[in-house]
Amino acid sequence: MQRSLRGGFACVFVAMVVAGCGGAATNKAQKQAGVNIEEDVGRIIKLPDGSTCTEPANMGEARQLPGAVQVKSLFDSEAKVEESIDAAKKLKVTDTEVEAAYFDVCRAYSKGELTKDVFEKDRKIYTELRQLLLVQGIKAWADKKDGIKDPGKICMSVFGGDTANAQNTTRWVPETTTVDDCALFAGRAGASDVLLGCTEGQWKNHWAKK
Repeated sequence: MQRSLRGGFACVFVAMVVAGCGGAATNKAQKQAGVNIEEDVGRIIKLPDGSTCTEPANMGEARQLPGAVQVKSLFDSEAKVEESIDAAKKLKVTDTEVEAAYFDVCRAYSKGELTKDVFEKDRKIYTELRQLLLVQGIKAWADKKDGIKDPGKICMSVFGGDTANAQNTTRWVPETTTVDDCALFAGRAGASDVLLGCTEGQWKNHWAKK
């Protein structure tokens, strides 16, 4: 899955997920004039900028988990965003806990219970937590003996839009990684595009379609 980072990778206009090594699934979120909650099983909230928030499985239980409660306390804090991000980096949380806390924020924003400024502050904290989990996942794989044999997702940082550029780097990433996680990770390294795909292990790679 290739995505250009030019024009601001952090402002998500297309939300995409590679669903596993059996194939790729792409969901395009159209821009909405307002905020609405789709009436489907996935409970996806579309935001005005085209980005989406998806309710994690077992939401009722997930929001009660210790990590989710800790993340919620950061969202509710009146501390400056930089201070909250520093505090977030010290947490030991899982993707499920982070997503549960963030979905509640999205839902509150969609109902007009949060201002845009407050929501954007919480989204910055959420984004940093996603990046932290991504980096931790990469390190765990790199530290694992024969980790290269593990199936999972892969992310290529593409420089200058050229997949043959010698600067390009390919990293194994956690199964929960989205194209948005990959884009932000690559963008911070100075790349202009990303490719997200799967590996069967030993670099038997399958890249998603553009």
